[in-house]
Formats: sequence, structure tokens, C-alpha cells
Amino acid sequence: MKILSCFILISLSSHIVTAQNSLITDRPDQTESPNAVAIGVIQIESGFQFQRSDLSKTKSEEQIAHPSNLIRYGIANRLELRLVTEYMSNTVYDKKSNEKKIQNTGMENIEFGFKYQFSQDQSRTILGFMTHLDIPIKNKKTNYQQYGLVSRLNISHQLSEKQCVGANIGYNNFSYIVNGSEVFSKNVGDLTYTLVYGQAISNRVGVYIETFGEYINFKTWEQNVDLGMTYLINDNLQLDYSFGLGINQVMNYHSLGVSFRLNN
Repeated sequence: MKILSCFILISLSSHIVTAQNSLITDRPDQTESPNAVAIGVIQIESGFQFQRSDLSKTKSEEQIAHPSNLIRYGIANRLELRLVTEYMSNTVYDKKSNEKKIQNTGMENIEFGFKYQFSQDQSRTILGFMTHLDIPIKNKKTNYQQYGLVSRLNISHQLSEKQCVGANIGYNNFSYIVNGSEVFSKNVGDLTYTLVYGQAISNRVGVYIETFGEYINFKTWEQNVDLGMTYLINDNLQLDYSFGLGINQVMNYHSLGVSFRLNN
């Protein structure tokens, strides 16, 4: 039996190709794969997302990513550089009147970092580590920005040719700024987790179900669940869809995405 990465099944590369030639993406699930892209390879993963959530008993927030982009570039064996950009629209509504209270659109932040894959692609269990520096972008149309550090330990385990599980555990620490002034800082930071089960339906279609959340400032749990599917058009191009709900909070999102790879 071939041993393929869990995220080949989720991001749905055919199990009839080798792991080294397979398209392994970090979307659409919240769980980041432990796999790094090969040396000289550029991989771009883009998505549009609509999210609605409650901020309080009187206010709700609508967020639209149009789009978010992850660019991955392999610089060494099992080591990649990563760049994340997001063009966001954020609108806060009064829940009773549905009146818009705050509306901002623009580049929200840039994340720059790396991922290192500890295990070989042929291993049944693969372990990786990634970290991003979150850098705010000055934009007159947005008044809400954040800066800080995002880090995760990533793991996947192959159950069979068509079944796998994956997990992340991480730590984030952000400070938030409004109109150029720092308003508050999370000195303790947040603990994050994800747990995903992936199933290959065919050589082109894959599905997954996942739970994810964070322990905010090590005081409050926010827990969510999502599910999604991927469709592999060819070895270098993939489409995806996902849908998520809050478990102990009012939140839902829909996301559509495309990922493609440029080989060296």
C-alpha cells in the first residue's frame, strides 16, 4: 500500500501518483499540512470567504475576504517560505435595526514566515512546524489592524489509502491597533487547535470534517466545526468549497477557493 500524506487525500491528489508529484494544499480546511513544497516550486492558494458572527448581544459583524492568498516557495529540502495577503471588507451591524455602524475595506495585514517538514514524504506519520510574523499595512480605508506572531505544530497520520487524520496545535500573540494607536495587547496570547478527518471519494474528489478553535487569552474557549470538499482538475490545479459553524458561538462562513502549482 502506498503511504501518502493525509493532506493529499484532503486536497485530493490521486493516490495513483507519487507523493512527491502530488498537489498538497493548506486550504480549504483550517488544519495546516506538515508538508513543504519542493525546492523551486511556487504554489498559490487563493480563496473568497463570507463570514457572519455575533460580536455582542447588540452587534454582529460581516467579513468578506476577496480574496485571501497564500504563496508558498520551496527554498530547500523540506523548507518553504510563506507569504499571506488578505483584502478584506468588515462591516459591523446593529442587530436590532440592521443599520451599518462601521464599514472598512482594504488590505488588512501581511503574514510572512516559513514551514519546515521534519518527516519524509514516505512516512505514515508526518510532522512539521510553521511560524508567521503578522505585519500591519497602513491603509486609510481600514482602521483595524493587528501585528504579532502565529506558530503551529502540524501533524498528519495515514489510516489507509483513502483515510487520514491531521491536527495542529499552536500559539498566537497579537496586539491590536486602531487608527495608528495601540488599543490593547494580548500579553498571554491564544492557544489554537485543529483536528481533521479526510476521506478520498475518488481519484479527484475528497471530503473532510473538522473541529477547530482557540483558547482566547487562556480564559475563554471558542469552538467551531466545518466541512468541505475538493476537486482536483489536474496534478497542478484544484478547486475547493467549505462551510463552517460556531459550536459555542454564533458564527458561520462559506468559502470558495482555487490552488495551483508552478513547477520549476
